[in-house]
Amino acid sequence: MTTASLTPRQKEVCELAVQGLTHKEIGRRLGISYRTVEDHMQHAFQIYGVKNKVGLLYRMMEAQHAG
Repeated sequence: MTTASLTPRQKEVCELAVQGLTHKEIGRRLGISYRTVEDHMQHAFQIYGVKNKVGLLYRMMEAQHAG
């Protein structure tokens, strides 16, 4: 899987999440609700086949090195 499978907004949300921001902080920064952030994260988890932010970070790093 590559980050190309994510929308630009989903990529943005994931990048902020793996930097350690909370869903509420991400929402405030991007002008979206924390529930929308949660939805984007859940979609990314499904795409990458992971269950948490650590798995997501690992998969995103893999995708960057492969691409």
